[in-house]
Amino acid sequence: MGSYYNESFAKPSSSPWGARAASPLWGRYFASSPATFTIMGICILLAIPYLFFPRFNNYLAVAAGLSYVEPWRLLSAAFAHYGTGHLILNMWMLFLLGPPLERSLGSWRFVWLYLFAALGSSVFVETLQVYSFVEVSYTAGASGALFGLFAALAVLHKRMQTNLRMVLLLLGINFAYGLIFPGISWEGHLGGAIFGGLFAAVVLLGSPLPGSSREVSLKKALWQVPLAMLLTAGLIVIHFWIYSNLIF
Repeated sequence: MGSYYNESFAKPSSSPWGARAASPLWGRYFASSPATFTIMGICILLAIPYLFFPRFNNYLAVAAGLSYVEPWRLLSAAFAHYGTGHLILNMWMLFLLGPPLERSLGSWRFVWLYLFAALGSSVFVETLQVYSFVEVSYTAGASGALFGLFAALAVLHKRMQTNLRMVLLLLGINFAYGLIFPGISWEGHLGGAIFGGLFAAVVLLGSPLPGSSREVSLKKALWQVPLAMLLTAGLIVIHFWIYSNLIF
């Protein structure tokens, strides 16, 4: 799967958002993608209590109505995993997708993309459960956010110098997998892809290229930060508006 991004795109940058130079050395490879490996570390750490207390993830996962009184679930669900196989598969996908995107966009843009896709995935899942389109169940895992990264990669394919057909094919195969096999939240995948693609199209298409001057990066950030905040706030407001209408 590592064939659909171009490592030559990761060049040094003075961007205040944190784009970094790539290097073949493992230590520098990790250093060039700190957000990716931090997310992986959090997921792995949260998997430890699950081994001894399987119900632990039920306090982190999303399910119909729970996030209305426990809002942390909207994001914590993207870091919890039900089972070792679930964790390993998602961490492998993140290892492939995260570093090239992070080096191209910068760490802070990448983090915002990941969290927005995770938030969108959780909102989508809970909304479908609340309106009984899908069965009510605890849902967790990084795959919703990962589908958001896939969608962002498709939107940014020219910038990333990727094969758009290959990205869409991989996205389609992974989505079909969730439809065919039971116990996989296809709605979480779909929600993550929708909102990850939206964030990439609205906020990230105008991101400065690696190697851009500090002045250019700052000018881009001046409109990207408020726009990202507006999108995030809008998604949260819509989510709680849906529940307020159901309750009142």
